Amino acid sequence: MAPTAAMESRSVAFGRSRLIKRALSASKTGFVWVEPAPHLIVGEIQHFAELNGVKSARAGGFWYTRIPDDLAGKPSPGEKVVYHLHGGGFVMGSGSPSFSPSAIMIKGLLDNVPQFSRVFAMEYRLAVGPPFPTMNPFPAALLDVIAGYRYLVEEVGFEPANIIISGDSAGGILAYQLTRYLAIEDFVGLDNAGALLLLSPSADSALRRNTDSMRENTRSDYVATWFEAAYGVNALLGSLSPDELDKPWLSPGSIMFEDAAVKGMFKSFPRTFILAGEAEMSRDSMRILRDRMGG
Repeated sequence: MAPTAAMESRSVAFGRSRLIKRALSASKTGFVWVEPAPHLIVGEIQHFAELNGVKSARAGGFWYTRIPDDLAGKPSPGEKVVYHLHGGGFVMGSGSPSFSPSAIMIKGLLDNVPQFSRVFAMEYRLAVGPPFPTMNPFPAALLDVIAGYRYLVEEVGFEPANIIISGDSAGGILAYQLTRYLAIEDFVGLDNAGALLLLSPSADSALRRNTDSMRENTRSDYVATWFEAAYGVNALLGSLSPDELDKPWLSPGSIMFEDAAVKGMFKSFPRTFILAGEAEMSRDSMRILRDRMGG
């Protein structure tokens, strides 16, 4: 079903009410508003946004720091920052300190990597799908993430080379999408990041493949029922064809297309580290992504 103006308005209102609640406790949580960047939405992503009735919208994010009272201030010379995108299958989760997976992960980065004194966690729009009214399908979250990157470079003042884009699970694919988008579009004054950190990225969004890890790790990976329900996948697609699940934007680790389809795609990527668990159902798709990036 094609998106309607009513659906679009409901989608924006849904995301805004969530952010307003975050903003009310900004002094305690490090929340800041991030303005939309519609002028940066071009090419294939603009096409997908039009198909799904998605537009740029005001978003937000959370600053974490080990230095008291040093949140969104201008960076010191050579200062590096982690731009983190949380997981949650595109339909849940948060960059807020109240969301324990994000808080624990970011605390680990700050406690164990002395080169990082600050982390900025984007609060991107979450998708909603059937049986509920469709809201924020692809590429809504990516539009927010692009705006967040612009915020770090143009408003806060970080050099792109000093930004490490990080993401876990679905956030890992958002991190990959942002990096790919910056590499393809090559915006003047908005160079790609200095490094990419992918923590158990959802490299195959459909995850319906008969790979070894999908068969062997059903009992060791708690997300088996999530894959079977496919709620997140349907919410992400919106009005797009399911065929998009077998293409590089949503599934760079899918076995459903040949390596030749991504030949040269990663040549402009920064240094990348991928962390994968041996007992994960999606382990093989992450290995495929690794091999394609190294090819």
